[in-house]
Amino acid sequence: MRVTKKVFNPYLDKAHGIVIAHISLSSSEDREILLQMNDIHRVLLHMIAEHQTQVRYLKNQSIYLTAFIVIMTLVVHAVLIRIGLYKFSLVFTILLIIFGAYGGIAIIKLYNQIQYHVYIIRELNHWLNEIHPNGEKQIPESASNDRQSIKNSILAKRSCFILWLGLFSLIAILGIIYTVIILR
Repeated sequence: MRVTKKVFNPYLDKAHGIVIAHISLSSSEDREILLQMNDIHRVLLHMIAEHQTQVRYLKNQSIYLTAFIVIMTLVVHAVLIRIGLYKFSLVFTILLIIFGAYGGIAIIKLYNQIQYHVYIIRELNHWLNEIHPNGEKQIPESASNDRQSIKNSILAKRSCFILWLGLFSLIAILGIIYTVIILR
């Protein structure tokens, strides 16, 4: 008698599955199955590591994007302070609006990608725990971040995503206010 278990593969459509284990009653096949399950264990650990690397990469990318936009905003503010709020400085105020809008949209996109990879990590950990309940466990990246955010009491319930989105909104609103002042 042979039982086949199908599990969702994140790289395929949701309707497809992959066979992860054949459970049989004969001992020679059991040994082969354990070897296959050990390979599957390693593959799942490798996939978890890849997705954690992607999460770190996307978080770094959002940090670099934020730093770049903040520096460009400071440069535009310095130019506006130097030349004043006249009709020909309207280009710089529109640049502030564009920086704020672009930063907000890009951060939302990066946040969605991070959430996707964290979801896949959680699913892979769930499958790993099903295959080897007593085996090596991987903690999702977000769980370690949750523990880190608890230490910072001011930001305990706020994520960097919300703060960055607020920063970009402030940049865009400041550009709009400067534009309204110039056009009056």
